[in-house]
Amino acid sequence: VTCFDASPLAHAGFKTNGINPIYDLYAVCDHSGRLNYGHYTAQVLDPHSNTWHEFNDEHVCSSRYSSLDEAGAYMLFYRLHES
Repeated sequence: VTCFDASPLAHAGFKTNGINPIYDLYAVCDHSGRLNYGHYTAQVLDPHSNTWHEFNDEHVCSSRYSSLDEAGAYMLFYRLHES
């Protein structure tokens, strides 16, 4: 997800100081299992190669953004979009 516009979610008193609150997704922490147990993995975008990588315990492999598990997404990490 690139160019996520967070302005509709901003508090009415929020001032952007001329910066548009547009964000790009750069990492996802996934959880599989149940509430009281399970397994965590991470999907992270390499900003230099613009490729996604999956981190699963000691294994790291390339992944495709489309393979991100929306149902298992536990935390989403965004950074301010550079325009």
